[in-house]
Amino acid sequence: MEQKLSVSRMRHTAGSPFRLAPAALLPALVALLGALLALPPAVRAQAQTIGLELFELAGGAPKYRGERQVSVTSGVVTEVTSYRDPAGQEVQHVEAVYREENLGVVSYRARDMVIGREEDLLYKDGKVQMRYVSEAGADPDIDTVDWQNSIAFSPVVVPLIVRNWERLRGGAEVTFDLLVPSRQDTVGFRVRMDGAAELNGAPVTVMRMEPSSWIIRRLVDPMYFAIEDAPSHRVLEFRGRSTIPTKSGGDQDLRMVYRY
Repeated sequence: MEQKLSVSRMRHTAGSPFRLAPAALLPALVALLGALLALPPAVRAQAQTIGLELFELAGGAPKYRGERQVSVTSGVVTEVTSYRDPAGQEVQHVEAVYREENLGVVSYRARDMVIGREEDLLYKDGKVQMRYVSEAGADPDIDTVDWQNSIAFSPVVVPLIVRNWERLRGGAEVTFDLLVPSRQDTVGFRVRMDGAAELNGAPVTVMRMEPSSWIIRRLVDPMYFAIEDAPSHRVLEFRGRSTIPTKSGGDQDLRMVYRY
């Protein structure tokens, strides 16, 4: 797992009360570091960068590459994901914010540069507002749903799986209502263990996600998550419906590989 630590340089002007000699500055820095380390994990900021490669299911060179920046501050998770085509042009930009404790959505903003699709979610006063624009120039569809503990949105699916790891490994099924801006509603989904495998030498468990309704299952293919059995339970690969549309506006199934 790659971690990046950003250190800002202090700039001092003549006569500044913060202008200290190196020997005098050291104790202050040590005290500051000690204070930061004393903060509980929920308050300390954590950051992670994940590389993404998306392939056609048939194989070949990556169709898209992406990068996901994940940070956690005071119990709030922020994910910023950018996908680019082989020419380096950004094709999709996604910003998601959710609460670490209950995986509840705070906000979600997805912008597609292929056809101009837009998706937004915003939690406020016990409701989630959904906004959807099907393509550039189209009028937005806006609606709200009452928040329920059973509701989830796409960025929290893997954390939800990890939180129910032992139950799923034991054969149980986890269900939730997924927010789908394009439908201005939620759609019931279920997750269950599909089997065990090995990926690049690492033991993994494959989790299968599909609509709860058998009618919708006939229209939407299952999605698969390969998650490592190691205690970190990192997702290593995803196979299924991509959020990136084709140039004609159609859906496409891809294989996404995570690089830590």
